[in-house]
Amino acid sequence: MSEANTPGRLERLRAAVEQHWQSHSGGVPTSVPGCPLDATRRPRWVELWLAAEDGTASRRSVAASTLTVTTHVFVRESADARAAERLADQVREAFAGRTLDAGGGLSLRLAEAEVRDLTRERAEESPSLLRHLVVLIAGRAIATG
Repeated sequence: MSEANTPGRLERLRAAVEQHWQSHSGGVPTSVPGCPLDATRRPRWVELWLAAEDGTASRRSVAASTLTVTTHVFVRESADARAAERLADQVREAFAGRTLDAGGGLSLRLAEAEVRDLTRERAEESPSLLRHLVVLIAGRAIATG
């Protein structure tokens, strides 16, 4: 594990991602690790994750840690057929190409986003559609100090 991926630094990067999304979410209910969200009756919500890739940098280098911001976007069937795509675009616009300051001489530089549609129709008694899109954004932890 690289120095930039040590638990304290990873937690700072996670906090920076969560705070940034909070200021750009427009009030969209959001689940993050450790804070589950009861989405039973929600028409839309997102699940936000930050994961570190192990082995991407030596212990001596804090400038080469690869991370991925993964956001799962969920929108229940609605009259608005593009609601899920608009929410995925909101996530993409909030993060893609940005550099987030995690404090203490650490930042997270994010690349462009990749969006995948993982929607599956449910084959139950009353089929309904839950749109599920995933927004993947690779990033690099950068020591700035």
